[in-house]
Amino acid sequence: DSLIEAIDSFILVCAARLLRMGDRIHHNSMLVHVTRFIDIQEQVATQIKNHLEELIGNLEVDNSAVPEVRERLRHLWERDFIPTSRHIAESSTHGGSTIHQFDEVAPHIRSAASRIVTKILNGNSKDALDYVDSDGVGCSFIAIGGDRLSRGLTLKGLAVSYYARPSRMYDTLMQMGRWFGFR
Repeated sequence: DSLIEAIDSFILVCAARLLRMGDRIHHNSMLVHVTRFIDIQEQVATQIKNHLEELIGNLEVDNSAVPEVRERLRHLWERDFIPTSRHIAESSTHGGSTIHQFDEVAPHIRSAASRIVTKILNGNSKDALDYVDSDGVGCSFIAIGGDRLSRGLTLKGLAVSYYARPSRMYDTLMQMGRWFGFR
């Protein structure tokens, strides 16, 4: 459930960036780091890909009598994004930015979700994060991995980190801290 909410959050971030930036180039990334074991990373990647396909399919028929996905996203936006944006705007010394309502973001959700590409980044994978987009829009990636993600890989436009890997190793703990701005 927490991973689904993290993916939903990533989709909402991508949709909000489409609303705010339009056709300007902007990249979006989500990091998923739940284990260092490659077989499990591949299973998680398959689950994420399946979830995205199902979500996009549901968004295509979301005008049905029961728009479950849209309502789940609306609830998350109103429960998390709006209060957080208000808090940031109130505590900012540079003035706040526009706080968008869900109905402003909603028209961009399907397009944002459709642009997301899932990549496995580990020692066995051939995947790479190529941020060069021929359409000039930018790329949206969900990067799933382990040790390769822990060793200084730059994720452009990192918006959501889903990290559930325990570790007692000093170097891994330091890298985890760097993702959140600690030195």
